[in-house]
Amino acid sequence: MPLDQHADDAGAANIGLGYSLNSALLKAAFGIGSGATGAMLAMSDYVPGAKLQAATAMQAIRLGFGLLPATLLVLAAWMIVFARVDPDARAPNTSES
Repeated sequence: MPLDQHADDAGAANIGLGYSLNSALLKAAFGIGSGATGAMLAMSDYVPGAKLQAATAMQAIRLGFGLLPATLLVLAAWMIVFARVDPDARAPNTSES
């Protein structure tokens, strides 16, 4: 089986587009996740470099590095599992004239 079945069927390679889209979305996700965690730490009593942190700062750390990513992962998995995909839908063959 070829790596990109669509390239063989329709004459258009989509692997590059898929890779680029994945890279862009991953970069956006890392930025949003870091920003959300940073915002939670800023709202808590987090003190950079302190050996002991306040209870609110520890809770923000646990949420930002544990619960928030886990929740988003479950949401993404739910969207993938329940996505409606028509296996018979194919792009028209544009390579033939």
